[in-house]
Amino acid sequence: TANETTVTTQEEQNVETAEEEVTESDVVLETQADAFAIEPNKVSIEVGGNPVTLRTNAPADTTVTWESSNESAATVADGVVTPGNVSAETTVTITAKAVVEGNEVTATCEVTVKPAAPTFTSNPVLTTDKKYKSGYESAHDNGYYLYFTDSGKGATNYQILCDGKVIVNNAKPSNGSNNKYEVLVPSGSHSYVVKAIGPNGQTAQSAAKSISISGVITETHSYDWYCKTKKTVKAGGVTIPKGTTLPAVGRSPKKIKKFKNPKKVQVIYKGRKVWVPYKSLKGGVKARVNVKQDYSRSLKEYMVNSKDFSKKTNEGSAIRGRAITSGDNTLIWACLYTQRAYTFKKSGGKWVLDHSDRITTGKFSHPTRSSETSGIYTVNKKKAGKVWMVQQNGKRYYFTHASYITKGVSFHTGTWWASGKKRGSVVKNGKPGTYGCIRMYTDGAKYIFANTTLNRTGVIVTRFD
Repeated sequence: TANETTVTTQEEQNVETAEEEVTESDVVLETQADAFAIEPNKVSIEVGGNPVTLRTNAPADTTVTWESSNESAATVADGVVTPGNVSAETTVTITAKAVVEGNEVTATCEVTVKPAAPTFTSNPVLTTDKKYKSGYESAHDNGYYLYFTDSGKGATNYQILCDGKVIVNNAKPSNGSNNKYEVLVPSGSHSYVVKAIGPNGQTAQSAAKSISISGVITETHSYDWYCKTKKTVKAGGVTIPKGTTLPAVGRSPKKIKKFKNPKKVQVIYKGRKVWVPYKSLKGGVKARVNVKQDYSRSLKEYMVNSKDFSKKTNEGSAIRGRAITSGDNTLIWACLYTQRAYTFKKSGGKWVLDHSDRITTGKFSHPTRSSETSGIYTVNKKKAGKVWMVQQNGKRYYFTHASYITKGVSFHTGTWWASGKKRGSVVKNGKPGTYGCIRMYTDGAKYIFANTTLNRTGVIVTRFD
């Protein structure tokens, strides 16, 4: 019994030893063959970039062969992957083959080949150019063209900035006379640059260009009508001393007949509105006009072409909301504030300033039509010869080249007495002084006479308030 027990124990030991040896051998084989892999198993390379080296976890003396699924996109030799040439992102499978522990094994690596990033060497140069280099308003014009060139490459977008704020996006480099960007420069000094933006967010910026504008009317105010007492006046329960300057705020409440001054004028004295006799006023009522400069040319064009001209600054308060139209290719704007008549011609679907003339309009007692509000008219009558008028005292005078926009109101030349002596001229400082008509220099009156069509040419008369 003891011998049987010893034999059994030895057999068991032999079996256990054999089982342990087989199991250990199998584990080693699985680790080296079944776990065969490429490190790393996923990479990204760029056309024109550096090669990438791949390795396997096979024993050092193992022979490994490499293959690429798309050799035009990427090649592989001894584990070194070199990018080829692709126009779009391409996925390539790199395969490694080897014999490990007598077993053929394979492993793969996913390689993403990306096109070469565009070269970004942008060097934008911004140029500023006055819209108008000659003419009556050129010295103070605030219309500018901006354009730029770029000797580099790679930019995917360009922006033009004013004082750091983008005013043009997706701008295009200049191509001769093309790709010029017109800007209406606000009054004051402003800095402009062009920024180039690359495909990966890179930026390059031009040198700044400064534009300074002064002397351009950017806000308007109503006329300041005033008068002086030529003697002490008692009216409305107050006594107004002789020589007192008073703001005039209203006319006679009765209808003013042509060529007749009002009997009374409403003024403000010490905060009170008082009606005073017109005959008590020295020289009647005059306009105090402090504006000696004109709107810039670009601003005029913007005002007649824009549909949403600013109401907040009063810059176009009499034009806003108006459909400025004309039955032909000519439009006349008589601006009572600046005391000028502007003639525009239609070009490319927009009104372009063609002529500008000084004018003298109606005085306080005989205002030009629509001096209180704006109006839109047409030229409905014209006469080139002498148009005779008669003063209240019976003296006769005449003017010529009258272009009527409404009954009794016309654009016309200065006036002459019947004797041929000059009677009334255009007031050089632009102060109103007529009986309601729009008096012009002779050349200006002739220009409007020649450039208007009866019942077709549009005319707008405005005053800003």
